[in-house]
Amino acid sequence: MLSKQEQLRKKILYKFVENNSISKRKIATELNTTIRTVQRVIKRYVDTGTVQRKSESGRKRKFVDRNLELKVLKSLQKNPNPSIRDLARNHGTTKSTVQKIKQRHSIKSYKKVKVPKRDLRQHTTAKSRANKLYKRITSKNFRIMMDDETYCKLDFKSLPGQHYFSGKDKISVKDEFKLIKPKNIKQKLLKYAKPATSIDNFKNEWKKKTRMITDQAVQDLKGGVKRKLRKFWMDLE
Repeated sequence: MLSKQEQLRKKILYKFVENNSISKRKIATELNTTIRTVQRVIKRYVDTGTVQRKSESGRKRKFVDRNLELKVLKSLQKNPNPSIRDLARNHGTTKSTVQKIKQRHSIKSYKKVKVPKRDLRQHTTAKSRANKLYKRITSKNFRIMMDDETYCKLDFKSLPGQHYFSGKDKISVKDEFKLIKPKNIKQKLLKYAKPATSIDNFKNEWKKKTRMITDQAVQDLKGGVKRKLRKFWMDLE
């Protein structure tokens, strides 16, 4: 059975062969099609002697493996965090195949958002302390001491780099898959410019540095600063 396009091409050819002086506009009007279509069909017949389309160049399209497609979709529904490379490796296919499956089902990749790991009580406390800290910083009788330290992060979630999740939209994905909640006080390994030769020397250097910072802080805080304002908050919580 011929398709609608093949039937239309044969009708155009029949009209043209029956009366080659007929205008292309009239053929298009009678067959309810465009003039461009009539011109293309007639030109193909004159050049090649047929109205059939040539086979397309390039690699032929393969049939979609429905079982593989269902497996990939189930994996993304269960855990939307794996990347295209991981999905392709887990299901024994190529990255382009996984990408086509995602595009066919309108599944996109979104960046994860880092948020503090706090509960409702900690959020309330953080806002209250941030307000108090702002008022004290803007007052004249308050000074800030900052210790600039060099360290290596031990928590992989806090390392730089983008993390992604997949889904049709951001709202339909659970928070556990689209948010990163690192620890408030992250584990870290301190580094000093002058390493100690032994554990005892390291302890002495650490005590000396701590004592020096404390003495300097006391001297800075003597200039009319109230004693009750001397606080050190590692975190707003």
